[in-house]
Amino acid sequence: MNRPAKRCACRAVGLAKAGLFTEPKTSASQNERVNHAHIRRHTRPRLYYSVAKNVPRNHHYICEFLLKNFADDDGTLWIYDSELRKCRDGNTRSAGFERDLYALTLVGKGRDFAALEKALEQQIDSPGAVAIRRLLNHEQCSGPEWMNFLGFVAAQLLRTPAFFDRLTAVQAPVMQEMLERMANFDPKFREGVRKSMMKRGATSAEVERQLQAAGSGRYKARPNRDWIVANAVRLIPVIHSELEAMHWTFLDVPDGGPDLLISDCPVMLTDPSADDRNPKPLGLKNPNIELAMPLSRRMVAVARREGPNSFGKLVDGSAEIVNLRTLSYARRFVFASYRSNQLLATATRLCGSGPKVHFRKIRMGKGLAMISEYR
Repeated sequence: MNRPAKRCACRAVGLAKAGLFTEPKTSASQNERVNHAHIRRHTRPRLYYSVAKNVPRNHHYICEFLLKNFADDDGTLWIYDSELRKCRDGNTRSAGFERDLYALTLVGKGRDFAALEKALEQQIDSPGAVAIRRLLNHEQCSGPEWMNFLGFVAAQLLRTPAFFDRLTAVQAPVMQEMLERMANFDPKFREGVRKSMMKRGATSAEVERQLQAAGSGRYKARPNRDWIVANAVRLIPVIHSELEAMHWTFLDVPDGGPDLLISDCPVMLTDPSADDRNPKPLGLKNPNIELAMPLSRRMVAVARREGPNSFGKLVDGSAEIVNLRTLSYARRFVFASYRSNQLLATATRLCGSGPKVHFRKIRMGKGLAMISEYR
């Protein structure tokens, strides 16, 4: 393996200290398990924390006010779980959340379960709710209200477990490559591990065995949840600026058309010009990209690089296409205004069949290009 550039090695050390290692899945003796702990201790601190009462722990990745728009007239929301292959009735409080999803470790404060959740509610959800209510009433939004709507869409694209999985899939191979190169070539990293282990009685042979394990890929590197959440949130202003340049239409389902669904991946990107044999990367820079986000069971927001800014109606059959897209992009859950065994079967069959991250390495002389595409 080629020796990495100094900049790459320094960056890798910083990532390693953020806490990226997991133990190899193979069995190990007691001494080997102790030595594994030395490497983790060198890269990741152990955290202890207590949780105060009345701190929000059920963090909604789909806002409750948005989920209400997909409940039936009595306020019942039907929750389709493709993993358990079950459908149950619930409400907005019991759907669209994950325990401690936005918990972060704050410097000098330890584990915090409320700061990000409250910030999203105050700065994104509440202002976005006002804008969406206006749009559902076919009222124009402009100025700050329009900016609030775009910020809401940007956040809904980035704040979900589905996007966290996607970001992890992009970063994990890069971090794995960094770990292996550090273990093989980075003197500072190797010396740090050596000192840590030998201070606790490990022999030189044991140290070298652990470094060889890390350098050969037995240890797996991946970004921890704090890193993923923090970087996803940092992307909100970037996505917001891209959404400003797009043209938006708000389309009602015609009378007699099916109610729209929403999933745990509520913002969907597609390229209508691509075909299944030649898929194209699905990013907002793609000139043919189409963004769709259901706003209620009777309206979907659609954005493109070109086109009108208007209100309108879906053509016959388009609501069914939007729902099929929602079902295929779902990570696990789909939310609807009705119960249907057929919908449960379709949701289970299509779940996870949407776009995925594809990763490849290309050797370029002495260098290595690492390319990830979402398609």
